[in-house]
Formats: sequence, structure tokens, C-alpha cells
Amino acid sequence: MSSSDANAAHQQRTLDVESRSARREFTQCQNCNKDKDKYRLKLLLCTGCKIATYCSPACQKEHWRSHKDICLRRRKATKETEELDKEALELAQLTGTAGPVLTPSQVITELRAFTQKFNAALFQAGFNALRLHELAHTWKQCIVFVSLRRLPNLPEDAKPWSRYSVEFIMLMPIELVAARFDADNKYGFVETKKRYDDEQLEKGFLGGITILISGRCPPLNTVIHNMTCIGFGSHSKDAIKIEGQWQETFMDTVEKMCGRNPANREREE
Repeated sequence: MSSSDANAAHQQRTLDVESRSARREFTQCQNCNKDKDKYRLKLLLCTGCKIATYCSPACQKEHWRSHKDICLRRRKATKETEELDKEALELAQLTGTAGPVLTPSQVITELRAFTQKFNAALFQAGFNALRLHELAHTWKQCIVFVSLRRLPNLPEDAKPWSRYSVEFIMLMPIELVAARFDADNKYGFVETKKRYDDEQLEKGFLGGITILISGRCPPLNTVIHNMTCIGFGSHSKDAIKIEGQWQETFMDTVEKMCGRNPANREREE
């Protein structure tokens, strides 16, 4: 969640997953874990994957050994997605689809925005899902899987992260995720999780909560994925709300932060 120094400072504070400060606390340098707010950082974005952030060129250079494989895989995925974009636009032209065309690249951008917006809530849900307050090793075998549904008829100026509601969130063994969504190893879920786990341990965390967020791109009926990992420490149990109804809490949190009534979600279900 943060560097060891920051962990100690936040040890007795309960995480408010809906607050801006909590979300920004999870926006950190990928190498030294300094968070954006506490150190008043202007983070640099990796120009390769356009996801990883760093507090300085020195940190980016030092982190390259760990980041290289993931970065190269993401660059390859970006090129493949651009090809899918062309297919979506060609299909729209052939079918005479009116209005803006939803492309896979747009869905990926929105899923990343969703991940960043709800990072604190995802951390809390993941900690509860893995029962890390009482089980030491579940994070090694499982990931938190989040399936999103893109809402129809939203205004054009709607925030990217607000365009989705949560269909379900659940704990899944990584091997099952790979078999179901990555049989040809296109995404390399197993290898990516292993690299994430190793990196969190190298940083001094007890482990990492790996989260896979998926959403569908209707024009091509293609499922798009975004995987992330958040490190946890010994203090985390004291910083978050431990509960059994973590799925409902997460889904309600998303609805509230998007300005929607959680009760409407229940009626839709």
C-alpha cells in the first residue's frame, strides 16, 4: 500500500476507501513507493506501457529490470489492440452503425481509469476476499476477479470510471483464471502474477493482492482485461474494515462514488 516508512505512519488510521486522500495514497512511484500526496510528487509516466509511474528518472532506470517483461508484454498488447480497433471500426462501417464506435482501446483506457479510481476500495475488498487477516498464503494462489458491465446511454462527458457497474467480484485460483481466459497464454496471467508477487516481496511487503478487472467490448464481443497488484504489510489488518460482506460493500462503494443509488443496483439484479 505504501513504503515501510509510510506504513508505520498510517498504522493506526482506518482507510477511508471513498476519500480522495486514500486513493492518492495508492498512486505511487513503482520503485521506491513514495506516494504522490505525502511527498508532493509529480510522477513520471512510463512511455512504453503508459501505466507505471515514477518519482524520478533514476527510480525509473533502477526499476527497469523488474518492469521490463511486463512493459514489453503491454506494448505488444497495445499493438494487438490497435488491430482490434480497426476491426471494430470496419465492422461499424459495414453494419452502418450510427454514432461513436466503442473500441477495445477505449475500453482498456476506461478499465485503467476504473482501477485507479477505486484502488483503495479494491485493496480493502481484496484483503477481505483473501482473508489475509487470518490466512497467510492465499495471495500466492488466488486473484480477485472483477467483472464489469458497461452502462448504456451515458452522457458523452461521463467520467471513464463511472461508465461501469460491477457485475460480480469474487476470488479465483490463478490457474482457473488462466484456463478460462488465457488458454493460449496470450496475456500471460500466471507469469505476470509471479512477477508481481516477486516484486512486492523485494519491496519488503508481506505479499501482493493481485486484481484482474474485465469488461466486454460489445462491437467485437471481446473481453478486455486489466491486471494490477497492490502490496500489503503487517499493519494492513488494522487499517481496513474486516467484514464478511465485502462483495456487497465494494459494489455499493462503486455505485456511491459514481453518484448512483446502490439500491437501484439491487433492483436491477
